[in-house]
Amino acid sequence: MKSRIVTVLIATMLVYAACRKNDTQDNRLGIDTGKYESILAADYSDALQNHNALKSAYVGITSHPGSNIGLNDTLYYERMFNLCDSLFSEDFFSFSSGMIRNGGFTGAGYGMMGGYNGHMGGSGGMMSSNNSGINYDADDIISYMNSIHNQTLNLIDPDYQVTDSLMYSQLVRCGMLSNYTSGIETVFRNMQELRADHWRLHGN
Repeated sequence: MKSRIVTVLIATMLVYAACRKNDTQDNRLGIDTGKYESILAADYSDALQNHNALKSAYVGITSHPGSNIGLNDTLYYERMFNLCDSLFSEDFFSFSSGMIRNGGFTGAGYGMMGGYNGHMGGSGGMMSSNNSGINYDADDIISYMNSIHNQTLNLIDPDYQVTDSLMYSQLVRCGMLSNYTSGIETVFRNMQELRADHWRLHGN
């Protein structure tokens, strides 16, 4: 009898642990935030590496004025940084739109959605609400994000810092950020700071 009780208790604990693990992985957000955190962290790490290499290459140029020493390196590392910059923005767009599409609202909302033209009200599309009971039109928000994303793709010299800031503002205003997304927020802030530093040093 005791052995049966122990077996039941162990089984119950295993089921509870599995539920807890699943809750941590899925975060009840409908998307794998851990996966996106890893992807964005890798994008940021690659961008930082090329940014630092570019700074070193510039030292070579300034140390040998009038020569081409380091010139090819600066062109290469600049292209590689720009590639990592665009990859981060693409992956952040995928994360942001995925949160909207899967109804990943977990915190307090901040009212109407802001955009280039002010409010983004409902248009009879798919209406949902976050955990605070604030309604949002997922179709409108995704349309807004897609518009920003497509405009950025068509620019010759896109500013991904601005693009991603607009995406992030939607997540904040909709109350979508929580402890489950804190790692992604940290990576996002680091990338934005790196972009600002890169712009100060190199102007592009």
